[in-house]
This record gives sequence, structure tokens and C-alpha cells, in this order.
Amino acid sequence: SIDDKTRNKCYGIYADASRNENYGNGRFVRNTVEHAIMRQADRILRGSQEPEITKESANRLTADDFELIGIKKQTGRTIGFAV
Repeated sequence: SIDDKTRNKCYGIYADASRNENYGNGRFVRNTVEHAIMRQADRILRGSQEPEITKESANRLTADDFELIGIKKQTGRTIGFAV
């Protein structure tokens, strides 16, 4: 689940990305969500202030999980064979 702050951050990320001429919607969204899940797992396991991991915390992605470190927007790629 996500809150309004997280939803707004995602809308901003995807709105910015969609302005790129070579934007690949499905792949970019999937990569963004997978990256957020990895950041969430790291946040829960390493930095959690909670004594135990709850189902609620394991099912919630936060705005901080959607930092785009390591995810690059697609830029001009050549399809076909390089000569």
C-alpha cells in the first residue's frame, strides 16, 4: 500500500520520465517498483526502529523507497545490429 505522499512522488517520477522521447513505460515502471521494493527491504531489515517486522510495514512502500538512485531513464538506443 502507498500513502498520498508516495503516490504523488510516483506521479512526478513517471510524468518526468514520460517527457523523454524514448520513454519505455512498462520497463521503466517495473524497474522503478522493483528498485523501491529492494530499498524497502533494506529499510525494514537494516534501519527499522521497530522491534519486529509487521505485515503492515512489509506491505507499505514509502516515498523514500522511490529514490531513483541506480535507475536510468532510457535514452537513445539503437535497435538492430551494430556495424
